[in-house]
Amino acid sequence: MSKKYLIAGMVTDIAYKFPYTANMLKNYEYFGDNPVEISARITVEDFLAEAKLLKGESDDFIENSAILRKLSNVLLDYGAMLFHGSTVKYNGNAFVFTAPSGTGKSTHTALLKQLLGDKLCYINDDKPILKVENGKVIAYGSPWNGKHNLGENVSAPLKAICVVTRANENSISKVSPKDFLKVLFEQSVGFDNAITANKVLDVLDVISKTCKFYLLKCNMDISAAKCSLEGMLYED
Repeated sequence: MSKKYLIAGMVTDIAYKFPYTANMLKNYEYFGDNPVEISARITVEDFLAEAKLLKGESDDFIENSAILRKLSNVLLDYGAMLFHGSTVKYNGNAFVFTAPSGTGKSTHTALLKQLLGDKLCYINDDKPILKVENGKVIAYGSPWNGKHNLGENVSAPLKAICVVTRANENSISKVSPKDFLKVLFEQSVGFDNAITANKVLDVLDVISKTCKFYLLKCNMDISAAKCSLEGMLYED
């Protein structure tokens, strides 16, 4: 089945066979009359290649992963990329908390949500789309929003990226983007060769020039949320 979806502000054509993907995409379905701008249709060859990488997984999971891979590559042609991070919207701006899986970034944004309530909403808890538009970076929700399904089809200007690390004592400090380039590159999604890697670097270059960067050392207590709130979200 093929349907149109609105992803990162672009009408996107995606075909799928299994309900797993249909359920994931349902909040992004597009019912307007604008023409398709990008396509993330997978071929049989795409499916078989993904199956080799995901041996033992179900066909529906393999299909979904292949679509994600296809979309992540296509987005790079439009100055956009999927990024691994828990992303929230506060006061009209987007804030990305990133770290390797298991570090506690989702736990931290959950604590922020607990602290701020309806003043804060999730854009995406796992793989937001960061897109360059008119020299600035916009954070968009994507259907791939993590195991807790936290996110909406919304967007906001990206104000800051925060790298989360574990510590007994909470602290937050502003850092230079060049200190985080390796981390940002590792958390980017969708590159698998030199050409796509360079496209990721192009997006990261704009991010480094337009956004603020922080290092958060934190525990898993509500006091950590207060630390990042006061040190980053409240900052002009």
